This record gives sequence, structure tokens and C-alpha cells, in this order.
Amino acid sequence: MIPPFKSISLKEMHPLQIEALTEVLHLTLDLASNSRDEEALILAEAACDELMRLFGGLGVQVIFAEGEEASDEV
Repeated sequence: MIPPFKSISLKEMHPLQIEALTEVLHLTLDLASNSRDEEALILAEAACDELMRLFGGLGVQVIFAEGEEASDEV
């Protein structure tokens, strides 16, 4: 866990910056998901979660689906 410190928050960012950040997070999780490597997805989730929290967000959570309900979508 990262200790509290002063940084720019999502509220202070330009909408294009937020869009770019969320696109990188989505791409990271999508690539990890498509690798079918559970450890890679867990590591990607942790990295994305920390990055989102660094900017004052609530974090990122990946929910694993099993069986026929499982989807390729992240």
C-alpha cells in the first residue's frame, strides 16, 4: 500500500488525460485477460489498482467468471 502524499487527482485532470489513463488500464487488463494466465491477470489488476489509487480513484477490481458464464470481455 502506498502511503498518503500530495499529487494531482482525477478531479484536477483534463478529460482527455482521464480518458487516456482509463484506456491504458483497460488495455492492460484486456491483454492480461486474453493471455489466459491467471497470475498475469492478478498482477495486472494489482498494478492498475495502485495506479488508479495514486490519482485518487477508488481502485480497480477484476471479477473472475467461471464456466459458461465466462466471457472474453474485461
